[in-house]
Amino acid sequence: MITQEDKEHFKELEYTLYSASWCSNCPAMKLWLTQQGVSFTTKDIDNVDSDELDSIGLRSIPALVKEGKIVGVGESIKEYIYGL
Repeated sequence: MITQEDKEHFKELEYTLYSASWCSNCPAMKLWLTQQGVSFTTKDIDNVDSDELDSIGLRSIPALVKEGKIVGVGESIKEYIYGL
């Protein structure tokens, strides 16, 4: 269970969620992250330079990135958040 204290912690962190308009799982992940109080920006991979995607090693979406490193992809994002 994520506590209010956890939610306050998430607001202090800078996350980017890489997604795409055609991704069927991305809207649900955006909603879940928002409900958990995670502060994030969204980048649509169709509008991002391929060098940026290569630099973080992006191969699948949705992907949550912190400080230029992928911390979770798909359902593993939830595992990462619950593990904080």
